[in-house]
Amino acid sequence: MSPAAGRPRRTGRSVALAFLAVALLSAFLLFDTQPTGSWDGKLVLIPKGSPLPEVIGILREGGVLPHPLAFRALVLLTFSGRRLHYGESAEGYLFPESYIFVKPVTPEEILEFMVRQFRRNVLPDAEKRAKEAGLSLHQAVTIASIIEKETRLEEEKPIVSAVIRRRLDLGMPLQMDPTVIYGVKRFDGTVTRKDLRTAGPYNTYRNRGLPPGPIANPGLASLAAALNPSKSEYLYFVSKNDGSHTFSRTFPEHNRAVERFRRAAREDEE
Repeated sequence: MSPAAGRPRRTGRSVALAFLAVALLSAFLLFDTQPTGSWDGKLVLIPKGSPLPEVIGILREGGVLPHPLAFRALVLLTFSGRRLHYGESAEGYLFPESYIFVKPVTPEEILEFMVRQFRRNVLPDAEKRAKEAGLSLHQAVTIASIIEKETRLEEEKPIVSAVIRRRLDLGMPLQMDPTVIYGVKRFDGTVTRKDLRTAGPYNTYRNRGLPPGPIANPGLASLAAALNPSKSEYLYFVSKNDGSHTFSRTFPEHNRAVERFRRAAREDEE
């Protein structure tokens, strides 16, 4: 084979290697560090029809894109520009209610309608009240989503809200199992010690502060409780396995409650 014949193949290989090197460098710049301490959620709106440069600008200004040039290079080199979608983080903002739709209807239309219902039912004064409490609306919805998953009893929701707020004020980790469950890839019904030790943005046993976003779509009762916590001084609670909880002010008191319910569970098994 002549040198001229081998040159195009070598050139193509060199270009491919160069593209791979740039892609790997871009990925490294984007993901080389893991955030430490608390995780702060960001709500960023991408308008419909936004071109890639505008999307990158919005993400950069929203504080969620530390390396915009690397992100742009990675998108271009992986041909993933068409997979970028407009909209916003839907978890937490899909208002739970009974809906009647007439076919044909697309999933996108259903989601947009549920988000509009959230805005109609929640937004009028929730953002103002959240700000008065030192929270963003996104943080308030995140708290409401945790309340939604922790208890189904309306009378307990303001108490759970107070526990969350007190722990945040004291700089204590929330240690809420539903947040860990949300971050687990495969959950079989039991939170394990491995789950509690696994690093991730939703592990509130390892991270202080709120998770980066909602873990469920809260109803009005949970949203109201998030903005109106009770005046209680509880810091702990444990499930009675009947839908209700026992709340405690101190760790020794909490330990006694946990042991009491473990003992009762063992007696039921026997």
